[in-house]
Amino acid sequence: MSPASTRARFNLAQPTRRERARHLGTSIARIVVPSVVWIGAVVALTDAYGLTNVFLMNTFLGPDVWTDAWHYWYVESLVITLVLLAVLMAVPLVHRWERTAPSGSSPRPPARSGAALRAVDAGSQS
Repeated sequence: MSPASTRARFNLAQPTRRERARHLGTSIARIVVPSVVWIGAVVALTDAYGLTNVFLMNTFLGPDVWTDAWHYWYVESLVITLVLLAVLMAVPLVHRWERTAPSGSSPRPPARSGAALRAVDAGSQS
C-alpha cells in the first residue's frame, strides 16, 4: 500500500485538530478541484448543466425535481459530508470525545454487550 493511500484512508487518525482539519481540507480539495474542472469543461462545451453544477451547489440552488442537473449529486453529497465532518471535528469537545472513544465505541463495550446478552438470554429462558 502506498503512503498516499494510507494517508488518505486515515485522515481522522491525526493527533491534533489542526492536522485533522488540514488533511480533511486536502481530501475535500482532491475531490472538488477535478470535479469543478470536469463539470466546468462540460458546461463550456455544452449547455447540459449550469453554474450550480460547476460549483457543486445544485443541492442547495438547483431544481427540486429530478433533471439532468442532478447527474453529479453523489459528488455534492460526498463534499457536503466531508465539510460537515471537518466542521464537526473542529469542535474541541467532539475532538476530545472521538480521541477517547474512536469509532463511536464506548469505553467499556465488552461489559455492556455481555450484560445485554445475559438479559436477552434470561428473557428467552422464561
